Amino acid sequence: MKKIFSVGLSAVIFSSICVQAVQAVDFNQNTNINVYADDIEQIGKIYEQAGGTIKKIDGNTVYFTYFDGKKEFKTNVSDDTLYLNMITNKSGSIADLKEGMSIYVSHEKKDDESMDARAIVYNMPQDMGTPNLVRVDDVDNKTGMITVDDNGLNINLDKDANITSFLSGDKITLSNIQKGQDIFAWYDVVLESYPAQTWTSKIIVVDKKFNIADIVVNGKKLSQKAILKDDLWIVPLRQTAQALGFDIFWNSTDKIATIKNDKRKMDIKIGEDLYVSVAAEQSGLIGMAAPTKLGLAPYIENNNTWIPAKAFEAFSSFTVSMNNGTLNINNKA
Repeated sequence: MKKIFSVGLSAVIFSSICVQAVQAVDFNQNTNINVYADDIEQIGKIYEQAGGTIKKIDGNTVYFTYFDGKKEFKTNVSDDTLYLNMITNKSGSIADLKEGMSIYVSHEKKDDESMDARAIVYNMPQDMGTPNLVRVDDVDNKTGMITVDDNGLNINLDKDANITSFLSGDKITLSNIQKGQDIFAWYDVVLESYPAQTWTSKIIVVDKKFNIADIVVNGKKLSQKAILKDDLWIVPLRQTAQALGFDIFWNSTDKIATIKNDKRKMDIKIGEDLYVSVAAEQSGLIGMAAPTKLGLAPYIENNNTWIPAKAFEAFSSFTVSMNNGTLNINNKA
């Protein structure tokens, strides 16, 4: 077996990464190299990985033998361990694991034979490489780039990259990925630069239970989801506003969305964190609500305009609340 290569800049070094086959990579194609390792030095937020065949499962401990059959490991699992089933491409459980099954364990290094599992990946198709579990340092929604490894590695997303939820398996968007979150990312070759660069066409986002929530408007569940971003719940403007009975108008020149009902209206300018409602012309009323900054400017992604759900409270006739993983927006009684 051969080493893939190192990113030898400053103290950022990938070491002892073993590959089954090293081949020329065309970045214009979706190329997979099956990567595995038994002794990867942890770099920042990139977890170590060990792979092998399950020998036995004893309570919260999984014993497995490295693929060459010469080295044995044990990994300790807990309530925080992630189980990624590559048949369904979403979360599984320890009950899925069986003796003789091939697994890859992402872990914090403990010692040569024992480790605490952060994630166990199983049921891998032979034509697909194993994912790297990494923790996000930053996300650039404009360029489609995710920074990991203490800002030492940029993961660039292909234009048509497949991003899905770990919990549900549903397709989601780049805006679902936040700083401090773990993701499974498929990438093979890292180019030497600073930061180092790699590319991916597939990511599974380890969404916490309440990072994505159902939206219920006056008792009716919407088809789209709310997203927790920068500690604010954000919602798709059009679907949410229409469910609340608003008409929507779009000024493409100034990038302003106007929502209005028979009493009040609000101009929502893309990129401007300012939310204020004024009396609608036909209402015969005058006056405006106090301008409010919520800490997040409206933005457009995948043909949706996203705004903080709390912006609807600027109309003074709606309440916004989170209960048991559901974002509720209701008319005031």
